[in-house]
Amino acid sequence: MNAMTNGMGFGDLGQIAVRAPIWDDSTVEKTYWGYIIRAADRDGWVVRGLQGVALFIGVASACAAFGMWLTPGALLHGEVALIKLILSGFLVGIAVVMLRYANRGTEVELQVDTNMNELREVVRNRVGKPTLLGRYRFDVVGGVFLDRARAGDGRAALMLRYRNTAQVLEVAVGPLHRMEALRDQLGQDLLAPKLAGLMRRA
Repeated sequence: MNAMTNGMGFGDLGQIAVRAPIWDDSTVEKTYWGYIIRAADRDGWVVRGLQGVALFIGVASACAAFGMWLTPGALLHGEVALIKLILSGFLVGIAVVMLRYANRGTEVELQVDTNMNELREVVRNRVGKPTLLGRYRFDVVGGVFLDRARAGDGRAALMLRYRNTAQVLEVAVGPLHRMEALRDQLGQDLLAPKLAGLMRRA
């Protein structure tokens, strides 16, 4: 991986020491195991809209499943009762899936665990309960780069590339100088285990 020299790499690691620390940025929180990058500029309104639709479908499905047994003839035996049981179970299943999605939240964050050498993509709901969306080892990251076209004037989107594929993950969007510092820090943390492994094999 030509991460230290090309445009979609990890930047110049020698410049990290002279940049402003990333911990004074409201989108980054330092922890005892690493740090958390919060993607404050994601399309939250789209997710909230989808969650609103999911909430409506979930409530409607639960009401339909419950109401099915309150209608006249609800205590019928035989095939009718079996059909109602199967249909109500199906509706309850839909309700559970939809309500879980509706309550999942919109606050997406990337947890950089430098102790475990892994990235965790997590979403938090309104009360702060986390839901794990994905877990990735550092060595599956093929590059860390900035995409200025996605963010507009004076801003940039920090992106991760999965291996050497076209699949990318948007980490955060913010002022260019802040994203450059965060790119360099993230690049250093992701590269360190790989360099240590190469030195052990040498």
